[in-house]
Amino acid sequence: MSRLDGKVAIVTGGAQGQGEAIVRAFVAEGASVAIADINEVGGQALADELGERAHFTRHDVSDPASWEALVADTNERFGPVNVLANNAGILRFGDIDTMPLAEAQLVWGSTSRVASRACRRSRRR
Repeated sequence: MSRLDGKVAIVTGGAQGQGEAIVRAFVAEGASVAIADINEVGGQALADELGERAHFTRHDVSDPASWEALVADTNERFGPVNVLANNAGILRFGDIDTMPLAEAQLVWGSTSRVASRACRRSRRR
């Protein structure tokens, strides 16, 4: 028996990079995984590769309605969510001294809002 047998997970930012690695590890450990990302091509390719225990859903972590739809779809497809890997975020490269304040606030503010929204929307009701 694997550590995540029978568990249902959502992985935000799951189409590439660290998120993709999380998705692969969760599926290998027995979980059914909703790959949630705005990268439709990468997310669908990963879901196709991993088979029936992985499903891609286009998801914008900054949009509350997208959270509602993601959780509802995951619950319907796999059952209640047990695990949330809140991996997605906004990344901007540049020098903090020259980055416009609005850009910095977008990055920092989105991270805290997204984490809060994710936890509230994905908990069992």
